[in-house]
Amino acid sequence: MVINTLFPWFASLNRDWDSNWDKKVKSKVYLLGNGWLARGFMDHIHPKKFNIINIYNNEITNTPLLFSDNVPTITFPNYTTNIMETIKSIDIDYSAIITDKQCFKYTDKDFVVCGLGDNVPISSWQYRWSDVQKAKNIAIVGSGNTGTSLAFKLNDMSKKVTVYEGLKDSHTYLPDRLKKYVINKMMVNNIGLITDTMYDKKYDSKYDNVTFAIGSRSNDLVSDYLQNETLSLQHNNLSYPNIFLGGNCVRQTKVLNVDGTNTVMGPNAQVAYDQGKHIAQTLNRGHTTVYKSKNFVHTLYVGNNLSALYMNNYNGYLLVPQSLVKLYLTITK
Repeated sequence: MVINTLFPWFASLNRDWDSNWDKKVKSKVYLLGNGWLARGFMDHIHPKKFNIINIYNNEITNTPLLFSDNVPTITFPNYTTNIMETIKSIDIDYSAIITDKQCFKYTDKDFVVCGLGDNVPISSWQYRWSDVQKAKNIAIVGSGNTGTSLAFKLNDMSKKVTVYEGLKDSHTYLPDRLKKYVINKMMVNNIGLITDTMYDKKYDSKYDNVTFAIGSRSNDLVSDYLQNETLSLQHNNLSYPNIFLGGNCVRQTKVLNVDGTNTVMGPNAQVAYDQGKHIAQTLNRGHTTVYKSKNFVHTLYVGNNLSALYMNNYNGYLLVPQSLVKLYLTITK
């Protein structure tokens, strides 16, 4: 660094500060999961303050890039102890994390950060994608962001696509103008959209492939636990300040707005990453703070190598080349 060159005493001070941390007894952090919350956490945690043990049963993938042959996985620095085992139970009464091979006991001085995701591992998409490409007539169950993006991508590949939506009104997660644009473009491109219909096995004979792009429930391992405003665990009116939850393993997160009201945020990659960042900064500081609402920019693939950028609180959108989205995601991986 230039400042170290110009002011050698500053470099010496910095080295002394680092060495002091090396001499201290580090707290352990049991980071559960390998998804976007874990990535947000690892991108912001201070490595000299904590020994990080990452326990996970599958390496999650960067889902917006699943439509390419090279799917990057999220990898962590070499100062993390990585343990690939299936977590069977998180027992807060006995301070234990139980896997299919061993039991990890944590103390009051240790931390547990749970970002296990929902009950359907998104990484399974990379195996389904190869099967989907071979089919000609495809049903997609779910008109959410993933289902709609997949429908447009398969339409680009000259596949016949039909999207099933259980709700009477589809694409309610989009701003009104973008919703109208998407539904109209699906109609123009002969992408079938069947709403108010729960998909039934009897429809299978109509299609070469049926792909489910529906949301899953929160993770069974933590379904009995609540998350308070600081993202730490709450259960039976008791707070556990050394255990944190976030991402898709929690169905909804209540966050504080600047005006003092609360907003319920649904689970997605951006929220999970930001919650991981918040938890890491909480541990770095040594005291908890309230998790506050943020307005994220979302992307939706709409065919012809274009993606729509949109924000939930604004009734507008911007179309950009998909190559720019992929470049951004690759750079920020």
